Amino acid sequence: MSKLKKNIIYNVVGQFTTILLSFFAVKFIYGKLGADVLGIIFFTTVIGTFLNTALDFGVTSTTMREVASYHKSEPKYIHRLIQTGSLFYWTIFVLLGLLIYIFSPIIVENWINLTSLNHETAVRMLRILGIAAILVIPKSLYFGIFNGIERMDYTNSIDVAVTAIRQLSIILVLLLGSTNLFHVIYLYALSYILLIISYFIFTLRFFPMTAMIPGFSIAVIKRNINFATKMTLQTVVMTVYQKIDKLLISKLMPIGILGYYSFAYSNVGKAIFFQNSIVKAAFPSLCSLYGRKENNRLKSQYNKLQDVITFSIVPILALIPFFALPFFTYIFDSEVAKLLHLPIALLAFGFFLHGTIRMPQLFATVINKPEITVKANFYSLFIVLPATGLLIYKYGLVGAGVAYVSRMLFHYAYTIPKYYRICLDIPVKNFYVHISRLLLLIAGSYLATWLILVWFGDLTLPMLIASYIVASLLFLIGGYILFGDMIRQRFFSLFLSKSSLFKNKSAGEIQPIKIDIARKLENDG
Repeated sequence: MSKLKKNIIYNVVGQFTTILLSFFAVKFIYGKLGADVLGIIFFTTVIGTFLNTALDFGVTSTTMREVASYHKSEPKYIHRLIQTGSLFYWTIFVLLGLLIYIFSPIIVENWINLTSLNHETAVRMLRILGIAAILVIPKSLYFGIFNGIERMDYTNSIDVAVTAIRQLSIILVLLLGSTNLFHVIYLYALSYILLIISYFIFTLRFFPMTAMIPGFSIAVIKRNINFATKMTLQTVVMTVYQKIDKLLISKLMPIGILGYYSFAYSNVGKAIFFQNSIVKAAFPSLCSLYGRKENNRLKSQYNKLQDVITFSIVPILALIPFFALPFFTYIFDSEVAKLLHLPIALLAFGFFLHGTIRMPQLFATVINKPEITVKANFYSLFIVLPATGLLIYKYGLVGAGVAYVSRMLFHYAYTIPKYYRICLDIPVKNFYVHISRLLLLIAGSYLATWLILVWFGDLTLPMLIASYIVASLLFLIGGYILFGDMIRQRFFSLFLSKSSLFKNKSAGEIQPIKIDIARKLENDG
């Protein structure tokens, strides 16, 4: 089995397992400790990831890209790269840790809306969890290294193991009757520490200790400054967009609502774990092909991955509007479930739109054209960002869902034409026609079935299950009618066949039948 296939499987299993484990811990925390505690836990997570991506400066993408391309041919250079990245990330961690400790009282006083916790308790929680949460900053370096050498089995095994230990420990402590919320807080903090230690230790299996000691190399910086600079603005702007809704909600609404929404948002994101797994696994493989200048194989692999991702995420995301009410009623209660249902359905649609542009965006990054995405995100700051603030202020969580969909539509209008014209050299109408047909298929299967179900007013779990199965069958049948067996052959060639896509052959050895399929699909739109 090829590395790409293995990494997709590892990513899928790892993502799915962590999703299941998180459900039960959140239910126990909400039920035993209340909404404020849940909200602060998610608030610190948001702050940690916000700071991680905002201050990344393209280092993670650079590490992943360079390790994937040169870890075999230039090992000494990669060692210096890792040393420089270590110095960068650990310095940032120390500085941010001091700032979080100093400014936690001000944040609690002026930003967080508490309903049950007192000020002192919230400050102490924020200090402990906030400092522990920003360990994701140095962790991202090791994550980039593992992705670069295409060993996602390690990252997923570590993440699943640590998540399992944390969630099971929390559940056990709460089941034993503990009402001391700091028992849970310390378990969360210890899990972050265990995670970074595990990443560091396992990295030593592939690189010597001398490579892991922080150092500085001006040659490494000069070699990567161009690509890293292009990625910097992208990571900063993407950070703003990914977290601004949650930061605004934490300011405008009780902190408990942030906990509900963040949990729901994260699980909508995890619903596309299959897509994320493919993208993560594909990045180093595409970088490697680009580095070897195997352009035919590069485009062939892109076409297969794009089709697999676009079609596979639909049945998964369709689960969300069908089962959000019973699911969130089980985790929280019926009132919270009704509050979350429409916003989460909008987010699911937004994530579908995002899923359709992930591979073009990734392809642009692989061929060193990230400025397309950077410019789009920068321009949208002046269009979408003000609208996001206004929508959340006026419509709350529903406004947050609408804002996310609006941002994806902006990318459809601006970036897709550039991706296809500049990077892929494919007529952009092919993309729009393809997606339009897919949207009609979704409307005729999942949306139509849901509207009929609502019309009859029977939202019991058996009817929801039966309706989802019927809608999925309609989607599969309709997909075969609309798109023929092209997509089926793409799926088989990616996962089941021994196609040259996964073998180290030259571009000229690609099977002609695969090229014919790709050309026919492009001609058919």
